[in-house]
Amino acid sequence: MSLAQAQATYSPAACPQAAAEFAGLPQLPYAKLELQAASAIFGAGPQDELLGAGFTVPDVEKADLKNFQILHFATHALLPTDLPCQAEPAIVTSAPAGAASADQAQLTTSDVMGLKLDANLVVLSACNTGGGEEGGEALSGLARSFFFAGARAMLVTQWSVNDQVSAYLVADTLSRLHAASAGGAAGSLRAAQLALISGAGKGFPAQIADPFYWAAFTVIGDGGAEALSGSGK
Repeated sequence: MSLAQAQATYSPAACPQAAAEFAGLPQLPYAKLELQAASAIFGAGPQDELLGAGFTVPDVEKADLKNFQILHFATHALLPTDLPCQAEPAIVTSAPAGAASADQAQLTTSDVMGLKLDANLVVLSACNTGGGEEGGEALSGLARSFFFAGARAMLVTQWSVNDQVSAYLVADTLSRLHAASAGGAAGSLRAAQLALISGAGKGFPAQIADPFYWAAFTVIGDGGAEALSGSGK
């Protein structure tokens, strides 16, 4: 995302900080590894993925998402509390090739509500979703848009998360879910969180026992459903 594209979306005169902050969102080096792990767990292939330059708002909107039981987003999310002039919550994507602005690099709540889903679980493994009470309400709005579109459960974060630890935690949760762990997505997440805490100082860095690293993740919706089948991702 270039600064020029961000400035075309966030007016430098009205929102002098927003463009720079949006263009300067940090890379998430472990997001790709997280998605690769999920693909391996559920047997997904290249035809099931939207990555890098192929992950844009138009690409998401034209995909036949009703065929997927699991949708997995590993990227940034933006809330109105994160950026000045941010109108609504959004998942950050790549900008379409040749785009003059960053308008099509944000999958907003309005965009999500227009999708047609039939997903047992949507994983929103997204950094930058903090923001206190107002941020939590905005994140709830993003989750509601997915439920409106046809999702039955969501795995979301309640505050900004560590890229490396969250990648491991999400992959472990999905592995347990695929193995028909008791309690469905919610039970699989709980087991993965307990395993992470138990491993702190015993193969994992001791500091990951701190709730900051694992407690941000929660399952909302029908998280107690039986393990999911199929390879949709």
